[in-house]
Order: sequence, then structure tokens, then C-alpha cells
Amino acid sequence: MDARSIVFVESNTTGTGELFLKEALMMGYNIFFLSKDPFKYPYIEKYPVSYVQLNTENSDEIMRMVEGVPNVDLVFSTSEFYVEIVNQINMRLGLVWNRPEAISICRNKLELYEMLSKKELCPKAIRVLRSTVLANTAYDFMPYPFVVKPLKGSGSQGVRFIQDSDQLAVYANETDQDEFIIQEYMDGEEFSVEVLSLNGDHHVMGITKKYLGEEPYFIETGHDFPANLNGDEAEKIRCTVREALDEVGYLMGASHVEIRVKQHSVKIIEINPRLAGGMIPVLMNKCTNINMIRLCLLLHLNKGDEFEEMMAGFTFLHRGVIRFKLAEGKGEVKEIAVKKGDHADQLDHEILLLKKSGDRITLSGDFKDRIACVIVAGSDTKECEQVAKSWLCRIEAVYREIKDPSLADYTLHFLENTGRLSSTLHPYAQAVMKAEKRRTSLEEIRLICDIDEAHQIMLLESGILPHDDVIPVLKEIQRLRECDFESVLSLPTPRGLYLTYESYMISQLGERLGGNLQLARSRNDMNAAMNHLFIRDHGLELMETLWRLMSSMTLLARKHTNTVFPIYSQYQTALPGTFGHYLMAVVESLLDHTNQLTSLLEWSMKSPLGACSGGGTTLPIHADITAELLGFRTRYRNSIAAVSSRDLNLRVASECSFIGLTLSRLIQDLQIWSSMEFSLCSLPDQLCGGSSAMPQKKNPYLLEWVKARIDELLAIKDTLTFSVHKTPFSNSFEVSGISTDHSCEMISKLTNIMNMTSILLNGLAINEESAKKHLMETYSYLSDVAEYLFREHSISFRESHHYLGEIIPLIGDDHEAFVNLVNQKFDIKMSPTLSFLSQDRFYGMGPGEKPVNEHISYCMDSLGQVKDQLDDVSQQIRMASCKREQLIHRMVLSTQS
Repeated sequence: MDARSIVFVESNTTGTGELFLKEALMMGYNIFFLSKDPFKYPYIEKYPVSYVQLNTENSDEIMRMVEGVPNVDLVFSTSEFYVEIVNQINMRLGLVWNRPEAISICRNKLELYEMLSKKELCPKAIRVLRSTVLANTAYDFMPYPFVVKPLKGSGSQGVRFIQDSDQLAVYANETDQDEFIIQEYMDGEEFSVEVLSLNGDHHVMGITKKYLGEEPYFIETGHDFPANLNGDEAEKIRCTVREALDEVGYLMGASHVEIRVKQHSVKIIEINPRLAGGMIPVLMNKCTNINMIRLCLLLHLNKGDEFEEMMAGFTFLHRGVIRFKLAEGKGEVKEIAVKKGDHADQLDHEILLLKKSGDRITLSGDFKDRIACVIVAGSDTKECEQVAKSWLCRIEAVYREIKDPSLADYTLHFLENTGRLSSTLHPYAQAVMKAEKRRTSLEEIRLICDIDEAHQIMLLESGILPHDDVIPVLKEIQRLRECDFESVLSLPTPRGLYLTYESYMISQLGERLGGNLQLARSRNDMNAAMNHLFIRDHGLELMETLWRLMSSMTLLARKHTNTVFPIYSQYQTALPGTFGHYLMAVVESLLDHTNQLTSLLEWSMKSPLGACSGGGTTLPIHADITAELLGFRTRYRNSIAAVSSRDLNLRVASECSFIGLTLSRLIQDLQIWSSMEFSLCSLPDQLCGGSSAMPQKKNPYLLEWVKARIDELLAIKDTLTFSVHKTPFSNSFEVSGISTDHSCEMISKLTNIMNMTSILLNGLAINEESAKKHLMETYSYLSDVAEYLFREHSISFRESHHYLGEIIPLIGDDHEAFVNLVNQKFDIKMSPTLSFLSQDRFYGMGPGEKPVNEHISYCMDSLGQVKDQLDDVSQQIRMASCKREQLIHRMVLSTQS
């Protein structure tokens, strides 16, 4: 059965956005992600998601893309701003949809208040023009205090508590909205209610108590779930929420309803046509026996039977809280530090960091001020709150030191607009330029300990070492892992990290136990094994990046299937084509190299352990056990080959260089085409640089950055080749250490190259009018005319070819004169309305819509197969790690019983 697909349109940047993607993947769906800027989502690179940049506010453009995605079961968004448009798409596709009027009413707060006020279900509200407020701040709009908020919005953005006319005037001056809402203020406790509606039947999943920050803002600082309410209070809330949803005609999907309760009076504040944000679904998952994210997807996927089955067993298991850490100052985040506690908390808890290094905090008074959250579940709400608060005290935002913050702010503001450029460099592009990943001591010590665990278990199962000798070693490794190997990494390494580690283990365990770490083993086969593990793990990440690039290019080709673009031959405009056709040419080349890398990934799953120094061992080891526990599929058959062969490194380097060469040709084309002389394409300001001296210049310098990194890539490949060249076919320093470092450096560099290429391609704008002009001015349509003359009038190709070339100097840009000359020469009646830039070349792999779409479908299928192969390798690695952990756990427990 073919895999089904879910298309996501935009998302929230944290929280449930990532959770929905992850859950959909776990349910076996292929995920396609459409966004105006997919690179603003930090989690997009963590998963096998096919993304593309397009105008997500244009339903026709979304629809054209979705029609090219195979087996779509749902178009979905976790962003409230896009719920309406995805609902329209689902209606057009005949998938699950809600009443459009219901979503529209919920999104427009004033319309919602006008409807609910008829049943006295909400506080009074009026629409106010900003100009009216500025003209007469003393006007009595509504008795103070009241709340002001935008007509549409989310996350408490633009919501303020107003106590007098002065505060109202300040708000009116600061807002960029021409109109906003003034709403009667209702004090009392605030709650939110999560509802899943199926054909108008509203399932209230739970009620959450909400805590707010200091006035005048309404930023949520915490949640308790389930809210501590008596039966009558909870039932009153449920009934009011159901009545409100019925009133707006809400039939299908999730809703997040915010309410205020005072003296048994329940008023609706907002109805959001989506599942809750603020990590509430995660808290609900911890406190109940259901997965809210999966349940919501089942509802939207029209899996009513599975939905009802889960609902039938729904029950509460625990109580829990969420508490947010708010930023206390402005600035650029260096890190979010979490101090370790004095003791391990017994309650189920989770700490989520909501900001990362490089993020800027401006203290906007809404959800963007949150830097972290703590989620705790247990049997008692107060106890959970105490644990959450204890963790909050250990979380701190560390800002980059700036001597003059006001000058820094001025500099950033100044550089946002340089005259020619209206924005600074895209944050993602900045991050890629800074990213240079090399293998670290931490990564090396982790692999050493992985190998040691597998080796010790093998020695035990082979009967070489007794149980009492192995368990202390495994326990000490576990202690090292718990402290992130700090005890070893803080020591000097004059003879390399491994011998420092071994000396540490001997100091902790004694000579008899620690001195047997290298029994039936050598640094030679360890280094070879670590080389394979490095290439396997980093190669897997490389292929996932390559997969995402090809997937994105394939979707871009779908977007540009009919975008007219020249085909070049020997640097000259040759034939009419499409940009989609061009992109698929590059994808085909990359896909060939992907297939080669896949075979090399299998090669990396071959274990050298057991070869020892290169001559095996006299002890009766079982190398298959070690191989299995480290996720290898097989092992070397010759001990010398095991420690001396670096063909894997050379082959990986070769494929990396081939991919780099292909991308260099693509980037070179883009650089030429983006010049003013060609004007076939352009990059946005946030992917360009300016000139300090020439005001007219807009430099697409990131294209040059990619080419320069590819030059470095090719140089490293040659360095690696020469480091192995003429070395003996046995272990040597040149082979064992340098080759691994160079391989890791190449993989890291190529990953950065592909990531930068992806954002450049997605940001690229094609000037189709300029492309058509080039094609017409260079007579690139004449080959099609020659074929037309043969096809329709039996005129030989050579005769027409000769004449068409002969008359070029006579016609200039007068295409009517061209038609007349051809008709006179061959005594025919070729229509003057004949399409000169026809894309009807459906044969010979040409740029016609049909063959391009067939190629896109083929590549999507091929990419699906690649994804399955990568998933298979990842699963093998996870299963091996899990088996090793379980074995160690059982062994350690057996000594305690």
C-alpha cells in the first residue's frame, strides 16, 4: 500500500508545531511542509520533511502544490493564522473540513463577540478606530478599566489592560492597527477548555487553570491541569463552552476556548479554532491516558472509529502544572543555562528551552518573552508546582556581553535598512555560515564507552571474563555518562584521549579490572571501529540533509513546472524550457549520487572489532556479538583489512566531491542568471549583501560563499587521498587518525553547502518575463518551427534549418515578418498566432509539463525508497543501543538482588 501524505501549511515555531509533525511521522505519513519561510522553523531539519517556500496566503498556489503531492489525506496547520485557508483547501479536496463561517467568526473576535453577546455568553465589546482614539482620548468609549486587543491575533500579542485615557492614548500611539477592540474587563479566574468536535458533538477533553503575568499584559505564566474545580463548576463551564460552539456552528476539529469565571458567571473570552499552544497538550498527555496530538490528527483524518475507541477509554491519571520562565532583560541570548539540582526529582518532569543562542529578547509583553518552561506531573498539584518552581530558579538566560547596549540596538536598527537593502541577512543563513562541525572529544569519549560496553558484554558472554569483573566496569561507564564524561574530559591527554580514559578507569577500579579494558583488543581495531561509527552516524546526517535538499528541489520543480525558462547550450540560449525542468536535471544527478552514498552507508555497517592490532587474538572472542551491540550488520573477514582499509573514507570523500561539483555548476548558473545582464532570477534582500561604496549594488554573495566552500571541499578530498597514498597496507597514524578527521570535515562542510543551497533556491525569484524576452530575442524557437514544418508540411529538417538560419538577419524582432517569409518560402499558411514558446516537447525527456511531472513523481517515489533505507539504518542503530542498555540494566540489577 502506498504511503499516505499530510501537508502542513505553516506552523507555530515552538511547541505543538513540532509535536504534530513528529506524531504524523510516527503514524507512518509522509510530511510535506509549505511555508513563506520554512527556514524560520528550528525543528524542520530534525525530521524527514519535504519543505518548499511559497505564498501560503494564496489558496490557489497552495492548491497547485498540494495537487502534486501523492495520496494526500489532510492539509493541516497548527498556526491559527492559517486555519481558514487550509480548511478551504480541504473542502476543495473533499477531505475533512469545518464550517468556513464558524472558523471565520472565531478568527474575527468582534464578529464572535457580536454573535455570543446575543446569548450573554461574553463580555461587551466594541470596535474602535485608532484615529478616533487619537483625536479624542477623553471620549467615553466604555467604563474603565477595560481590555484592548486586535481584531485578529494569538499568543496575547497586542492585548493590554487599560485603566485610564492616558494608557489608551499610549496604546493607540504604539499599535500599528488601524482599528482594534475595546472589551469590558471581567476580573475573576481564567481558564481554558480543550474541545474536540466531531460532527457537532463537542468532546470537552479538559479544563486548565491559567496564571497571568503582571498588568497591563496578559502573558500566560503557568497552567494547572486539570483545574481544581468542583463538579458543578466544571459542568457549568462545559455547558457554556458547548453552547458557545453550537452558537457559532462549530462542527469539526479542535478548539481552544478561553473563559473567565466570577461568582458562577462564565464568560467566553476567545474561541481559537485550533488545539492549545503553550505546551498544554504535552501536560494533558502526562495527566491522562491519551495522546492529544494523535487524537486531534485522527479527528482531522476522518478516522472516526479510532477516535471514538480512544475516547471510550479516556481517563485522568495525574495532576500536573506548567510554569514558564520569563526573560528579565533585553538582549541577545548567549545560552539558556540550567543548573543541576542537589537531588533527583521523583516526579515526572520535563524542561523545555524556548530560546537558543543568538535569539534576541525585546520584552514585548507576550508569549515571545518566555525563555523556558517546566512541565511536571504527579498526584498533587501543589507538589508539582513546588518542583516546577525549584527548576525555574535554576534556569537563567545568559546574555552576550555588550559594553554599550544602546549602541548595539542602534547598530542593528541602522543595518536593517542600508538604502539598497531593506533587511539584514536571514538568521538561518547566518547560522549556516558560522556552523563548522568537527569531531569533538565528547563525541569521541561517547564512542569509546559505547565500544567498551559492547566489548565487556562480549567478553562476559564468551566466558573470557567473569560477571564480577565486568559489572563494575559497566557501572563506572554509566557514572561517567551521567556527568557527561566531565571526570575524563577535564584530565590532560598527552598520549591521546583513550589512554587518559583507560588510566582514569584503572584509578577508579584498580589494575585488575581497569587493566583488562584492552583485553583481546587494540587501539588499532578501536580506531577503525570509531572511523566506521563516525562515518555511519555523520553520513546518516549528511544523507538526511541531502534528502531534504532533493525533496525541496522537487517541490520547487513542481512549483515551476510551467515557468518559462531558457535551456542553454555552450553558454548560448538554445531552446525554450522551464525552470522546473532545469531543477529536475540537478535532482537527477544528485539522486544518482544518493544511491551511491546509500551503498556506502551499508559499507559503514561493517565492524572491524576483533582484529585487535591487525593479527587477531588467541582468546576465543565472538566478534559478532560486539558488532550487533554497536549496530553493525556484518564484520570484516580479514584482520589486516579491518585495521588498514580506508577505502570507505575515500569513497565517501569521492561522492561528497561529486555532489559538490554538481552544486557548483548549479550555483554558477544562478550567479550568471542573477546578473543585471541576464536578469533571469534574483534573491531577496535577506540573502544578499550591499556595497559600502556603490549605492546601486545588491550582491548575491552567498552564491560565492557556496562556491568557495566547495573549493575547500575538493581540497580536503585531495588531502585525504594523499594522506592514504603510498602508506603501507597495515595500521599507521596517517591512516588511522587523519583520514577520520578529514572525512568528518568533508561531511560537515558538504552539509553546510547543501543547507545554504536550499535556502538560496527556496528564496529565488524567477523573472519569467525576462526569460521569455531572452528566448524571443535569440530566436530559440526556431528548432520547434523546423520540427513543425516537417510534422505538418513534410519539409525536410535540413532544408528548413538552412532557411530559418538564413533569414535571421532579415527579421529582427518582427515575428509577423518572420511568419510571412516562411509562408512565402514554403507556400504554406503557418498561423501568426503560433506559440513560439510552446512547452509541447513531451518526448525525449523534454521540458513539457507531462514528462516533468512524471519525472517529479518518479523522484518522489525514489526519495521515498531512500527515506525507508535511512529509517532502516536509524532503526538498526536505535535497536542496538536499546539492546545494549537493557543488557547492562539486567546485569547491574542481578548484582543488587
